Amino acid sequence: MTTLKKLTAISTHQVIRDKSVKVIQYTSRILTGFYRHNLSPEAVEALCIVSSTCSLGRKAFRLLKSVNSLHTLSIKLAALGPWHGVNVLSRQVLELIEILEHFLWSLYFLHDNILFLGRTKLLVPYDAKSCERRAYDCWAFADLCGFVRRVAKLGLVRWDMSKIQRALESAQLKRRQMFRAEEERAARDSIVGVAVGTSSSAARGGNGDDSSDPVASQVQLVSEEEEIARLSQQLASLHLDQRSLTWEILRALCDLGVSGSWWIKTANGKWLINEKLGFQGLGEGGQGVCGVVSSLMTISDIIYQMDD
Repeated sequence: MTTLKKLTAISTHQVIRDKSVKVIQYTSRILTGFYRHNLSPEAVEALCIVSSTCSLGRKAFRLLKSVNSLHTLSIKLAALGPWHGVNVLSRQVLELIEILEHFLWSLYFLHDNILFLGRTKLLVPYDAKSCERRAYDCWAFADLCGFVRRVAKLGLVRWDMSKIQRALESAQLKRRQMFRAEEERAARDSIVGVAVGTSSSAARGGNGDDSSDPVASQVQLVSEEEEIARLSQQLASLHLDQRSLTWEILRALCDLGVSGSWWIKTANGKWLINEKLGFQGLGEGGQGVCGVVSSLMTISDIIYQMDD
């Protein structure tokens, strides 16, 4: 892909445009959160206007996205496999968590669309505070589901890696034993052949054991080599999955920091937040850092996939 085509693809990519606006929005929050006391009131007001304008613009980007999310949810429900028993790290549990995540995103986008229509005076009357609180509830719990799902999936990948690693070590040990047996057989045949001048099978009293057959030994050795190559390829693929999931977990943690902070801010004592457990959000500056880091990670992922 040429540089011009790549830049065109980046500039027209919907997610990149949304995340670019999010970078501007949360950069404004970083400045107002960490440097509010060093800025003039006019600068603080200007940054707040930038943040609110970007927020409204991103809501416009997400208009009717709830329909897309419901469509994705229906696909996930149709693809849900049979239940094979209760297992905390089973893939069926991960599928159910993913379905719950998409359901919560659908509810969030629905409330987000209502908020956009209300703020633009296209929908009146509506309870903005209640709608905003429900939207933050859905957003935070959807991010929590995404974080838990990725951590559990990483656990499954590491479990598969340990199984394949043990199988690979066993295959390598068996190959070394076969090499050793082949070398011993060749040495025996050489000694017997010189001393007696007959074939190795006749020298051993006519024992037609397959383990003394050079052709059978070579076929079995080739089979073990193919098995080792297959296991090595699977292990390398799982290593890539592990690295990708670790990256996704870090991004999901940043997303959870943003949504969780908004949720705590609007919880007003609900769910035992603030009043009894003493939970506090990240603050405006910390929330901005998480939002910027998450957005940049998403943009870098998309650009990396374009290079592939």
